[in-house]
Amino acid sequence: MADNKNQDNPFADFHFDTGFGMWRDYTVRYGVVAAHCICQRYLKMQERAPDLPEREFCRQLQEAMASEHNMTDVDVYRRSQAFAELDGDMYSYDKSYRANRSCAGDIDAAIEVCSYGDNSVDYKTAFNALTYRYGLERLRFVLGCEVRWDSVFRRYPDELHQWAEDMNISENYGRFDVRTRPEYLIGLIAKLRQAEQINEPPTHERGGQEQGGTELKNKLDFYIAFYEQLALSGFQAYVPAFDYDKKYIADICVNGSNIAHLTKSDTVEPNPHADVEAGTIDTLREILKSTMRMCGLTDARQYFSETDLSVLHASLVKVRMLPDNDLDSQETSVIDALIEKIEATVPELGGSAADYEYAHANSAELAEGVEQ
Repeated sequence: MADNKNQDNPFADFHFDTGFGMWRDYTVRYGVVAAHCICQRYLKMQERAPDLPEREFCRQLQEAMASEHNMTDVDVYRRSQAFAELDGDMYSYDKSYRANRSCAGDIDAAIEVCSYGDNSVDYKTAFNALTYRYGLERLRFVLGCEVRWDSVFRRYPDELHQWAEDMNISENYGRFDVRTRPEYLIGLIAKLRQAEQINEPPTHERGGQEQGGTELKNKLDFYIAFYEQLALSGFQAYVPAFDYDKKYIADICVNGSNIAHLTKSDTVEPNPHADVEAGTIDTLREILKSTMRMCGLTDARQYFSETDLSVLHASLVKVRMLPDNDLDSQETSVIDALIEKIEATVPELGGSAADYEYAHANSAELAEGVEQ
């Protein structure tokens, strides 16, 4: 990944009189999506600003960001250029192709702006900026083309290559020149797939598993989910190297160093040739265990008592119901899904979320909620 622009503080020469001026200047300097990410960082810093002029500045900035023209109204053209020529619809093909190239460049810009010195990335802000401007379908299409094009180099796990193949992308499409390194794109793909799962109907409506989380079409879905969780925690998964005995599903790396293996028996084993702290291996095993729970491969009761689940359930319900909890729609959906999973595991807790009223919270909790 290129040197990050955000290593130089974008607010160091802050001199704007209005929020509109800040938005206009940053879009000229960095482009729309990168400017969106920078301004979101600023708004998070100032969200509890006490003085009225600063609140008015933030309101103007939000209004300017919302007024920016986006490309969600441009349809994703999935057929080949040859088909478009025969069909007499080169206009739609060209318009979609230009949007794809623009999206690829903005993927690089968003990851660059949202990267920090400790190799961590604010994938949530990058993902929100990209989907606001291009929509979920186009972002998925461009990332899918990038992964499929990489099939020669195999820099992504086999399971993600299968994910891209399942999109049925026309052979006419290669890539749109995304420059960000694969380990960072895996993290962005993880946010994309999480959003897609939230937008799916609940498991019981799809006729899936009654217990557990994400419905698995096959074991491939579990491995993809595990790689996504690794990426969100700063690890990377690669095709096994030097695995002459065919014992491993993937190599697990951090900063390019192979530290562990995912075995065919679905366990995490340390790389015997690497100096790895026991705590790191414990973290990897916990990620694997939590992914199994999320995918419904294990019963939550194996890891939590009913008392633990009851306390967790009550806390989630309070966070969900208290006013001014600063949750966005995606975070609210995740909490709702967790509540449903707990109630499926402990049915006697069902309905308590609906029965919870603000009056049941103590005055200190209400005061804290109002203050926030």
